[in-house]
Amino acid sequence: MSTAWAGVGRGRASTAAVMVLAVVIALVGGPPARRAEADPAPAGCDRDAVVLAWQAGGSQVRAAAERALLGTDADVCAFLASGWAQRGQVDDRLSVNQIMATGGPAVRTAAQQALDSTDPAALGSFLESGWRQPWQTDQRVRINQMMTAGGPQLRAAAQRALDAGTPDALQTFLETGWRQPDTTDQRVRVNQIMAAGGPEVRTAAQHALDAGTVDALTRFIDIDWAVAAARDQETQTISDLVNAAQVAGAQAASETKAAKDEADRAVAEAAAARQAAQNAAAAAGRAGNDAAAAAAA
Repeated sequence: MSTAWAGVGRGRASTAAVMVLAVVIALVGGPPARRAEADPAPAGCDRDAVVLAWQAGGSQVRAAAERALLGTDADVCAFLASGWAQRGQVDDRLSVNQIMATGGPAVRTAAQQALDSTDPAALGSFLESGWRQPWQTDQRVRINQMMTAGGPQLRAAAQRALDAGTPDALQTFLETGWRQPDTTDQRVRVNQIMAAGGPEVRTAAQHALDAGTVDALTRFIDIDWAVAAARDQETQTISDLVNAAQVAGAQAASETKAAKDEADRAVAEAAAARQAAQNAAAAAGRAGNDAAAAAAA
């Protein structure tokens, strides 16, 4: 979610947890209701009823039913009289704990309430239907989180699922519906980065786009972009240093030439001054001679 969808990778793990919850619910949601329907008075301690319990029950009920079937008629009667219900309560608690372990906050809260309740029917009620509304609440919360962290296409798809509001719409989005919009958003983001980046960034971005996989796009956004940008910055820094050295060299050469020209002018001026002094001395000598000649005359 990059990165922010950096954010979007933790989201996929949570989606997987939701799917596990669905499987667990599918496995444990039915037996409590079937046990209630097939929990007759043990007329004649019917072994068929024990077989039904073994087929429909959870792990604890099946184990107890198996022991009863392999045992005496008294074992069968004891199982039907109390063992079935007792083991069924244990199975229900195990199932509720499994759902709580894989569920979101609302499911965990509802599951804990069922576990804490003193009502014998609380566990069966939760397993039969009590998990559904909290589960849908968790789904809506998760979709809103993904929508907040996602790009435009993902947000639009998430909003459509929320607007539909059905369990199927929410589940479909969390299972598969987010993938294509997320991939589209990633491709758009990679193209934006490529347009603004330097040579190394553009090359790495193009490789990710050419690969076309979610992993390649995600890797570029999360890892390769920063590496390529650092290389571009290093290259730019070296180029700047070279340019600065060239400018400094040109300036030094210019200053050296100016100093040489100034020195040449100083030498020329000194020579001119010496010549002027010599000329002045010669003129003064001639003037002195002229004066002496005039005096002699």
